[in-house]
Amino acid sequence: MSRIWNFFVTRIVGLCQVCFRTLGLLPGPSYSRLLPESDLESQSEPLIASDHYQNGSAREQEYIRKTEELQQLQGERSRQKALIADLKAQLEEAGANSSSRVEELQIELQTQSSKNEELRTELQIQSGRIEELQTELQTQRSDYEERISNLEDELKENQQRIAELEDQLKRLQISKKDEIAAQAEEIQKLVKQLELAEHQNSADFAGGESFLDSGATPHLLNKVVERVNQTSGNFTKLLMPALKNGGVVCTEVAKALAPSVSFERAAHTKYVYQALVCEVLFADFESEYFNIKDNAPEILDPEQLRKENFQRYQQLTALENPEELVYEDAIESDFRKYCNKKQKDLIAALSLTGAPGVDDVGALIFGEVFGPDGIRRGDSAGTQSQVKVASAFVKFALSVFLVHKLSFSMHPIARKFRVKDAVEFKPEYMEPVVAQADSDDEDADSISLSVGFMVVPGFYVNRIVVHSRVYTVKRS
Repeated sequence: MSRIWNFFVTRIVGLCQVCFRTLGLLPGPSYSRLLPESDLESQSEPLIASDHYQNGSAREQEYIRKTEELQQLQGERSRQKALIADLKAQLEEAGANSSSRVEELQIELQTQSSKNEELRTELQIQSGRIEELQTELQTQRSDYEERISNLEDELKENQQRIAELEDQLKRLQISKKDEIAAQAEEIQKLVKQLELAEHQNSADFAGGESFLDSGATPHLLNKVVERVNQTSGNFTKLLMPALKNGGVVCTEVAKALAPSVSFERAAHTKYVYQALVCEVLFADFESEYFNIKDNAPEILDPEQLRKENFQRYQQLTALENPEELVYEDAIESDFRKYCNKKQKDLIAALSLTGAPGVDDVGALIFGEVFGPDGIRRGDSAGTQSQVKVASAFVKFALSVFLVHKLSFSMHPIARKFRVKDAVEFKPEYMEPVVAQADSDDEDADSISLSVGFMVVPGFYVNRIVVHSRVYTVKRS
């Protein structure tokens, strides 16, 4: 606004200077400077007087001309004054208008500034609100993230707890099945004993032997076969970890031995190993001396031979530490020869499976415990686990040897029978190593079983049957 005001003032001052120069009020070329007004007034009377005295026409004409010029100048001067007055009025009006416009513009500027200030204030308020919303949003996001993290942790804990409960449930189910199986097995044993008792009461035994007699009886044979079941299982439990620790893949060995059998549980593969060791140790059972030449009897009388076998059975049964008979420095005996031979046969049978890791299976199982002539004495013979395996093997071999001696103590001799794979399961001749749990299913009675493989052979004596133990599978 100050620039506009300065512009108008400059223009008005310029116009005033032009007017003043025209009127002779300011220095500069002008007609008024040719003859000052005072000179004109002072000379007017002398000219008139001289005209009277001289009466010349020339002077009169000059005077008239000068008078007319003076009048013209005075008229021009009056017009200039009027023009100046008019210009002053216009200048005042323009100044008033300019001041009014300036005031209006100032008012408008103030109004706009006030509006801008209000907008700025509102913007600040909105910015503050936005910041509050952002802070609130960030807080809520943090809360949600924390809650989500807590929920994820709870979910993981719940899943872990569910997995633990499922494992516990499975273990309980397995334990329950094992308990039921053990009870069923015990019941079968009792039933078998009752059957043997019924045969005795019905005079089925030739010669009318009693279970209380000191001679060889089917009852004793049944007890010794049960001992084979126990000792072969104990040896198998130590054999499999020894193989695994040596890098042998036990499942591959099981597949090689029983390729057509589908096991219900992975733990059932132990029965394949139990069947293998029983097959090795019962080999040549029908021979009176296990086809070991040095063990051939010198007695030819059958009755005397039966007595000798039973006496040998009684001697071996009373042993607490059968390992004493197998040490290298022990007295030469038929059992020591049998045990050493079967130890070598077992290593050969495991090697023939061709499973990975069985190349040096003898060292894996027994280490240096077994020498060429028996078990070595001393801690240097092998590790503690290898000594345990060797001890379990000797006890297992002794139980089979006792069955052999007792079988050849009877008249007629107890005959071993084998059960072929895939034949129908017949409970009058067999019993399962895994007892079938009771089922409430209406079709449970209609489920037929077949033999996957034989684990422990059975025996005939007179008309008594000592059951063979087999691993059963459901028939397709």
